[in-house]
Amino acid sequence: MFTHRRTFRIEFGDCDPAGIVWYPRYFGFFDAATASLFEAVGFPKRSLPARFGSIGFPAMRCASTRSTARGRTRTS
Repeated sequence: MFTHRRTFRIEFGDCDPAGIVWYPRYFGFFDAATASLFEAVGFPKRSLPARFGSIGFPAMRCASTRSTARGRTRTS
């Protein structure tokens, strides 16, 4: 089974005043992780429109099994 992992450092600007990651930032992390996954298997994101006529990756369901992320941590 293929496994791919991408680690992100959560910065101050990713968080609200309480130091908890602002939820829309997760979608940026998801997009970067998806692009990294496709690149790892030989399909760089920039090549997909010309190769397959695709214009993006649809997100059918977004969920997390992790607890709330806080600033100055790493998550994957």
